[in-house]
Order: sequence, then C-alpha cells, then structure tokens
Amino acid sequence: MSDQTGRKEKSRVRVTVDWIVGCTLLLIGLLGFILPILQGWIFILAGLAVLGSHSRRIDRLNQRIRTGLHMLRKRLFRSRRPSAPIPDPVPGVPSVPQSRVAAPEEAGWTAPPQC
Repeated sequence: MSDQTGRKEKSRVRVTVDWIVGCTLLLIGLLGFILPILQGWIFILAGLAVLGSHSRRIDRLNQRIRTGLHMLRKRLFRSRRPSAPIPDPVPGVPSVPQSRVAAPEEAGWTAPPQC
C-alpha cells in the first residue's frame, strides 16, 4: 500500500504498537522524576522520539526540546577566551592591574582623626 506521494503507509498494527510503546516510555519517564532510581528524562525523550513519528504536534515539541538543549549546551560550553591585555601606558614601567587598585574608602581605610 502506498499513498499518492509514494510513501508506504504504516500498518495499523505498527502504529498501535508505536503508540503503546511511546506512551509507556512517557509514563516510565514521569515515574523517573518521582523515583530516585530512574533517570526520567531519558525515557521521556525516547517516548517523544517514538511518538514523534506519528504526531506532528509531538514532533514539533521534540524539535523544540532539541533546539533548547542545543542552545543550553552552546551557552554552557562556549569558549571562554581571556580578554586582551591592557598595554602599559609607559613603555618599560609595569603598571598595576586595575583589579588590584582600590580607592581608600573601598579598602576600608578611614582618614586619621583631626587634632
């Protein structure tokens, strides 16, 4: 059997089995969030992957989750390049880094009492 686009139609048995497996994986994933011995997110992603082949809405949700995880991974593991060093104002005389220079008030110093 094939439709007008030339793709084979999936049998009702296959679709039914996929829905049962996908929903079962989702339920195990939800239990995994409650029980400390299971990793729930793995089962939820597997259930969404199985169900995504039969439902456009679930496939869009799966794509949104993948995009969000990709953006999170990029944000967490982006390269942290050090900033360019500040050139010395006077050649040959090293300057004190700005992070180490503090105003007396910021360092907790107070002016001596006036006599």
